[in-house]
Amino acid sequence: MRRQLLALFLAFYAAVIAYGGDSKGNGGNGIVCRRPDQSIRYSELLDFWESRELRGIHRRLEGPRVPWEKSVDRALARLGRLDSPRASRFAQWADAFFAETILQPGVILVTIEDSFHLSFPKDCRVEQLAIQQTPLFPEDKRYLVSGDLWDALDEENRAGLILHEVILREAVSLGQTDSRSARYFNSIITSDFFESLSAEEYAKRLLLMGFPASPTQQTQENP
Repeated sequence: MRRQLLALFLAFYAAVIAYGGDSKGNGGNGIVCRRPDQSIRYSELLDFWESRELRGIHRRLEGPRVPWEKSVDRALARLGRLDSPRASRFAQWADAFFAETILQPGVILVTIEDSFHLSFPKDCRVEQLAIQQTPLFPEDKRYLVSGDLWDALDEENRAGLILHEVILREAVSLGQTDSRSARYFNSIITSDFFESLSAEEYAKRLLLMGFPASPTQQTQENP
């Protein structure tokens, strides 16, 4: 009887861990530059800053004042050229983003040590923009976003944050524990660089990033 109870407890505990995902969560980061009074002078998504400064990949979206939805659509249209099933899934998650989000002003989000970034601008720092966790209880939301930092982002960076989170959502489901691949994936679909990629080159990058090929890609590779 004791063994049965112990087995039942262990099974229940394993289910809770599997459902809850990484207990510390995963997140999206921004480069934030503040004035002496701590007001925000400049802010940018870490994905965009490091892709430009470290890889020479520049974002090409709809513009900093065009509603973020347009930039999300443009990036996912690029992705859809080579990977329509994944683009469709990301679009569904992006459409539901705010229904699954607490946008919380006046707070400092706990720093999630999952970025492994190498540098950031002098007199600025990397701050937590968002935290993503698999909901554990019925009232829980998937995303927690700093309202103050969200307000400081332009529309392109807001689009980038949402794309980062939906890409990261798949990455976490695959067992990835940091955001490096999600940031790279985000940086290429938000740039013209992706438009010149062949199906073969995209497949190679998926492998490097730890993402599986979509069913349509597998069919193309194995006719």
